[in-house]
Amino acid sequence: MTTNMKALLSNLDKSLSALSSTNDKKSILLAFLDKLEQDSKQPLKFLYPSSNTPKTNPNVEDTINRKALEDLIARHGLQQEMFEVERKRFGQTRLKFGTPMPPPLGRLSCANQNTSKSRFCLNDGTMSCSGCLLVRYCSKEFYLSEETDVVEDCRNTLRSPSWSPAWVREKRTPKFVNENSDGAPPGMPQGTPSIFGMGLIFPMLDGGNIPAIDIINAVDNEGIADIRNRDISLAFVASGDLRNMVRTINGLPGDYSGTIKIVLNDFSPVVVCRNLMMLSILGIVEDVEEAAEHALHLWYSIFQPLSYDPRVFPPILESKILRNLNGTPVQLTPSTTMCTTFSSNTTAFLLDRLQPKDRDPPVANNALNKIMNAPERTRIGGMAFYGLVLPFGAINAHMAIPNPWLFTHDDRLMLNDSAHPFDGWDFDEMFNAGKAHGTTEEDLIGCLFFYVKDQLVEFSKRLRRFKVQIYASDKDARQLPKTLKSHPAFPQSFDRIEVSNITDKNYVGMSVLSDWGPLLNKTNPHAAIIGLFMNWHLWKKSANYLSSSVGFNDAMKRMSACPSAGFSPTNPFPPDRKVTEMMKTVTLFHDTSKSFEDYLKDEKEDDISSKAGLQSRRINRIVPHRCFAKLGTKHSELPVIDSPERWYKVQAPSLRPTGFEGHHVLNEVDEFFGEGAVDVPCSELIESFTSTELLDLDLLVRSDGANCFKIREKVTQSRLQLLESASSCGECLQNDYYHK
Repeated sequence: MTTNMKALLSNLDKSLSALSSTNDKKSILLAFLDKLEQDSKQPLKFLYPSSNTPKTNPNVEDTINRKALEDLIARHGLQQEMFEVERKRFGQTRLKFGTPMPPPLGRLSCANQNTSKSRFCLNDGTMSCSGCLLVRYCSKEFYLSEETDVVEDCRNTLRSPSWSPAWVREKRTPKFVNENSDGAPPGMPQGTPSIFGMGLIFPMLDGGNIPAIDIINAVDNEGIADIRNRDISLAFVASGDLRNMVRTINGLPGDYSGTIKIVLNDFSPVVVCRNLMMLSILGIVEDVEEAAEHALHLWYSIFQPLSYDPRVFPPILESKILRNLNGTPVQLTPSTTMCTTFSSNTTAFLLDRLQPKDRDPPVANNALNKIMNAPERTRIGGMAFYGLVLPFGAINAHMAIPNPWLFTHDDRLMLNDSAHPFDGWDFDEMFNAGKAHGTTEEDLIGCLFFYVKDQLVEFSKRLRRFKVQIYASDKDARQLPKTLKSHPAFPQSFDRIEVSNITDKNYVGMSVLSDWGPLLNKTNPHAAIIGLFMNWHLWKKSANYLSSSVGFNDAMKRMSACPSAGFSPTNPFPPDRKVTEMMKTVTLFHDTSKSFEDYLKDEKEDDISSKAGLQSRRINRIVPHRCFAKLGTKHSELPVIDSPERWYKVQAPSLRPTGFEGHHVLNEVDEFFGEGAVDVPCSELIESFTSTELLDLDLLVRSDGANCFKIREKVTQSRLQLLESASSCGECLQNDYYHK
């Protein structure tokens, strides 16, 4: 620590120690921070980060200074008061103004937009563009106009049926594949897919692994009549984002009159802080339409609306939600309370993210283009080009505030090039919502926008109408039961416990059943633990369709026999890009139910479940055993593909470029679910086969000497290729790194 900073902190410590009033301490701290920022060559954001902020400043002295200041604030118990300090500091800063916020988008608007000429048509679009089918116009005159923002996109050569990637035309290995691996199937490029981008937080802050699920599903369990007046307790012990919570609350009857208690927990500071911000927006902003759009953009878009600073941020800072992170219940809405218990590290992280950032839009746009639109990885799609979840032809000039939840302090985008929110939602419902709001099925982002907005609007209304008690925390899932037990006011038993994929052995494993089984509501025969086995195939080679010629041939026969898939049995390996497409989707036709049963036996699931008073269901009653499969069918049943439209929706998630965890697909739709019997407290065990390749784990040593597990990918049985170097492990917060 520099001598000057040491003296400053020493004087601050003495001043704070001499005071007994919290308000007096806040005043002293505010004055100190203001003077510190005025005298410093660096903005405050570098002086007071959280312990989880990426370490981008090479100055060791600055790091020591930051830690000393953070410790001093915590020692005097002023972390909670820092939110009030930041609110006052924010009020002293000049707000940014620009293009006014357009009204909330209820219908697809006319695509007659020209930002450079400030021409924006607010009429509904009724005439589809015959060229791209992505946008609609309100009149023939505008349709024939050459001065709209979307003309260039409409005529893009990427849309041509004859377009092929450069690696196909030039007959070479694509740059997104590492060339030093061999043994790929005939016609397939050699090597393993590479990761492009930082991917520090994906999928935690993006699409997720499987579509959102209603973990109650009253229709197939308690029944609508019974659930309508029943008090319910739910636990999302490794929640990730809010989509399962939103989907579950929205799945209740509209006239539900019971009380819902929800434990919303995740060990990641960035996840719980962002969830808290979204809940605050949805509960505090009065206009539910506006609240839903702001929450949606904070969730998914690279840029936020300009109206966020003057209309959304101040009321959130002024609310009691952010100033009571020590377990004190506060009102989120007249009918919903929040009880938040965050650690000092998480509180510091939240404070850091709430501080004003001086990131210019062009800087953020360059960071986006470096990942999403790199020349060697060009692809088409509104999300890829612009990073905005909006209909393709919608007004977007007001989207100009870089989303602080998606950038590091040195302006790097914290996503991989495969990051996409599609995987977190049901495709059928998404398309239906788009159609209801006037968009086209071709505009996938537009459909997604309207669907997610509808979900958030309804969720926001229900937070204001239903009696909801939310208990938000950042605890380790294994320790959370003890935390709940030590707080009698917290829920002590649950009707549903959703544990995400911590059932994977590289996380908590089957012991999660021992930890949480005793907390199931024994008076409810439908109570269940719901878990996702996302990585089980790492330890079961037979799960891969390439593991045996029999399994491969069976899967190929099923795919060739499916008329909607469009692959000819007489020419299984055509010499074009369809080979890659086919190999990415063949897992849809691969039955892994026997392999998963063997895996559960290897993990002694029966013994562990029995000791915890649980029993595994053999036929699901809450969520399908596999994405796109029918609920209530055997685990050997494959996804239903009965039309070309269904095929398009089923295989669409698997055809995006390479990305997270080295998958050829972002999130394969091969996910398998198993659940327990209804006559006893039960475990609902969800399995998912998420990759067309077989993955192995390797023990690596970080630069600081700590051990961690790193996923490696095996395209064939003979050759392994590391996806990234060990030095990129960072804080081991990604899904593909695990502390030993």
